[in-house]
Amino acid sequence: MSRFRMTGNLTPPVNVMDDVFSLQRHTQAMNSTKTTGATMPYGTTDIVFSFDGATTYSSDSNATTSPQLESISEDALLLQRIAKTIDFWVPPFLFFIGMFTNTLVIMVMQNKYFRHMSTSFYIAATAVVDSVSLLVTLPPHYFYVNFSHIFDSIRHLHFICSIFHMPGWGTSNLGVFLTVAMTIDRTLAVQFPLKAPTLCTVRKAKIVTVCLLLFDLLLDGHVAFTTRMVDKEVKAYLCAIDRDFSEVYRIFHDYVWPTTRNVLLMTSFIAIIIGNIIITLHVKRSEDCKDLGEGAKSSGGTQSGKTSSKSRQLSLMLIIDSVSVIICTSPLTLTMMIDQSFQSTKNFADNPYDIAKDNLVFAIGFYLLHVNHCTNFFLYCLSGARFRRTLKEVLCPRPRQNKQTTKTSVMS
Repeated sequence: MSRFRMTGNLTPPVNVMDDVFSLQRHTQAMNSTKTTGATMPYGTTDIVFSFDGATTYSSDSNATTSPQLESISEDALLLQRIAKTIDFWVPPFLFFIGMFTNTLVIMVMQNKYFRHMSTSFYIAATAVVDSVSLLVTLPPHYFYVNFSHIFDSIRHLHFICSIFHMPGWGTSNLGVFLTVAMTIDRTLAVQFPLKAPTLCTVRKAKIVTVCLLLFDLLLDGHVAFTTRMVDKEVKAYLCAIDRDFSEVYRIFHDYVWPTTRNVLLMTSFIAIIIGNIIITLHVKRSEDCKDLGEGAKSSGGTQSGKTSSKSRQLSLMLIIDSVSVIICTSPLTLTMMIDQSFQSTKNFADNPYDIAKDNLVFAIGFYLLHVNHCTNFFLYCLSGARFRRTLKEVLCPRPRQNKQTTKTSVMS
């Protein structure tokens, strides 16, 4: 049977034996993977994590009790049940909330108040990337984790994995890269305000975004050609990268690719932190200057105040966004790095508790990554008064007044 039976109310079963067989199936899937040479997503030996795969394991109705049954602890079964429940309920919630809120962010950033600023373009581009990630990766992940049998008739269509797998890797990295570009853009704007109109333009932001997209394709594009759909016996994930595609590719997959990604991500986090410290200090100084010059009433001062206010709003929104990216992305990145460092010493076949624990850890990391694709809207609403006002204008537009009619009415 699939991990959760497709019943009328789609309620996950509370069945201890099903959890036991799931842990046993995990070991079988690992042994199958080692035999065929296919690699689990993210290059780990036990997982558990994939942009289109699963974080916990399935069982079928024909499973039989093995000698390992007695060694499986209640703690392992509890962790397995928690991971199952997360896999069943969290994806639909993230999908619908994320798609709706990201659409609103794009609409707000296209408003006349924001559309001419480069930071606004980066925010809109990030919302697009978040939407693509949710749209392409979460649905197949959800259905395979919970109802894997519906894929049995199409397992020979390996190109499907290229559609699901490659965008999953790409959008994750691209979202972080866009945040770095946005941070650098705002840092330049606050450090060199006189040059900002020429340094930080929407046109340059578009060029940078295209360059980052091409770089991301260069970094992860190989996944589109080396990923394949797994055999029916493997219930843990839908697609796996064939690391035995060639001897050169095996070296690239095992050493070059993960090292390059980890270095890029850690460098990105450092750049985001440094950039936001600079922006925060500038915003603080700007607030102090605002208090000192509060009595200025000249028209030029008013215009300058509006521009400064807009800049502070975007800076604050960027800081909140950057903090969210680091909080939601770094746990999985660090977990992957640690797992790759110690994978050769792991022996999951004799320790079902470790299997269940790693399932749950990567489930949390996987969905935390997707939480980042859904939370920006709420963070912007909390941090940006102008964002809230513009959102109200987008959702409840004021009727346009007919200037000619108004003029005629006044003259009469």
